[in-house]
Amino acid sequence: MFVSSNRKIIRAIISTLLALVTCAGLSELTPARAVTTTVGVFSPITFSISQKTYTITPPSTNSPGSWSYTSSNTAVATISGNVITALSIGNIQLTATVAASGEYASVTRLTTVSITPGAPPLGTFPNQTLTLGPTPLTLVPPTSPSNGSWTFTSSDPKVANVVGNKVYANDAGTTTITANQTPLGSYLSASTTMTLTVKGVAPTLGTFSSVTISKDSIGSIVLTAPTSNSPGTWSYSSSDASVATVNGNVLNLVSPGKSTITAKQTASGIYQSTSTNMTLTVVGSQTATTTPTTPTSPTTPTTTTPTTSTTTSTNATSSTTPATNSTSTTTSTTPTTQTPTTPKLFTDLLIYFGTIAPDIKLPKTTSTGQWTFISSNPQIVSLNGVTIEPKALGKVTITATQAATPSTPQVQSTFNIDVLPPKNSGTDSTTIAPVVTVKKPVAKKPVIKKPAVKKKVAKKKATKKLYAIKKNVNSKKSTKKNATTNKKQ
Repeated sequence: MFVSSNRKIIRAIISTLLALVTCAGLSELTPARAVTTTVGVFSPITFSISQKTYTITPPSTNSPGSWSYTSSNTAVATISGNVITALSIGNIQLTATVAASGEYASVTRLTTVSITPGAPPLGTFPNQTLTLGPTPLTLVPPTSPSNGSWTFTSSDPKVANVVGNKVYANDAGTTTITANQTPLGSYLSASTTMTLTVKGVAPTLGTFSSVTISKDSIGSIVLTAPTSNSPGTWSYSSSDASVATVNGNVLNLVSPGKSTITAKQTASGIYQSTSTNMTLTVVGSQTATTTPTTPTSPTTPTTTTPTTSTTTSTNATSSTTPATNSTSTTTSTTPTTQTPTTPKLFTDLLIYFGTIAPDIKLPKTTSTGQWTFISSNPQIVSLNGVTIEPKALGKVTITATQAATPSTPQVQSTFNIDVLPPKNSGTDSTTIAPVVTVKKPVAKKPVIKKPAVKKKVAKKKATKKLYAIKKNVNSKKSTKKNATTNKKQ
């Protein structure tokens, strides 16, 4: 009875529902149809650990469903949303899933993610300044996730050199300091640079005067460095080796011309290196206007005064003054060139040709400037430093110049050298071939030993002679004795 009643109730409910469906015009229901979800290629991913993160680009699909990702090894890489974060080098499997949406079903795709070693990202390595002196600069490397060791180098050791992590200043200037980190573990090598500026005190230099000199008057010059408040050492160079060469502090003249001579002082203490230049002018043989004549007497040499005598020297001033007679109002029409002779520092010299000429004796002055000497006629007398080399008979004027210093002016003086004929030569020639005085060695007479036989014969003869003399004496004594005996009888 109860079951039958329930059946009636169920039938009534169904009939009511059908009626409602009919009233709503939904008498015919169409079942849902599924659509195939298509997914494109999901390529492998590779990036270095130094990149740290990577944003995933999902493969193409016709589904509007959202994508989700998972990592097979979170110790190598983790995923948040669509971003991969690298933790160490290695490989993981990446699972990408597009969710079901409407008539589109869910689809999953797999790919490989490779984390490779990379250069570590470095922090800042700021530029620095260092002052010349004994105190070095300690280098601090930039920050780095790598534990690789650091080394440092300098692009210009003349400015600064590196020992370990210490930088020592050598001279004023700039140099590039490079910090290098060695590869280790997940990280490759890395490097970064900074600019180091070294500052120093510029020395105060004195003058380095230019020089004009005749090649025939001197062969070389000893260079004197300008004064400096720095104790640094000096070196010299010539811009034109065909004019002059430099060996240490000796300047060797080669041929006429001009060359720039550079004096460079090394850095020392707080003082930086410095340099200064001077111009060397080498002139050729001077044409002398002096006509030397043979002296009529060794004690009273007669020479012709040159009509012009030109002396060229740094900062020297030559004046041409007409020759005048102090006792006459008539002015000579023949001008002569006068070289300043104040003060008179050198004594005139008389040299007999063929004898050894004395060296020029340097006077005592308050200056430390270097002396140079120029002969008015190198064909008569040439000079090599302070060495006098007579070439022919005649008279020359020697111009001596002492270079200026920061505290003293240039000094210039002149003196004469008369080259006379050899004593008792009786020659009238004004040009004589150089006579070299050579002391001839005294030859020893050879000692000739007489043969032993001759010596024996001579000795025998002497013995016979002595025997004859004794015999004669004895004979005379015997005769005298007999005479005395007869007389007594």
